[in-house]
Amino acid sequence: NAPVEHVGTRLKRIRQSRNVLNKLETEWQQKLYYRYPGATILAQALRFRLANGLWYKPDFVVVVAGYFHCYEVKGPKAWRGGFENLKVAATTFQTLIWILVWKDEDKQWQEQVVKP
Repeated sequence: NAPVEHVGTRLKRIRQSRNVLNKLETEWQQKLYYRYPGATILAQALRFRLANGLWYKPDFVVVVAGYFHCYEVKGPKAWRGGFENLKVAATTFQTLIWILVWKDEDKQWQEQVVKP
């Protein structure tokens, strides 16, 4: 069990995490707002169970016309790995649209739909 945390003399009752977007994710979020005006855009809000004890949380889930578009944002040097869970998620949840986005060396956004 984790130790009990106190605030002043009051006991904390609810465990809360603070999801903070990095600079690249914040920039992509602005592009999503422009691309999908009025759509529901969830930042790091949904996680998907891939296996017993293995979860995947995309950076953004956008609900467009009843379809879920799940975005994973990466920087220009993210080619050494870290895509395994994204590939498993695309295979496991084939009714969702999985999209990898990254900024290339020329600072241009690139997108790739991840196929199951």
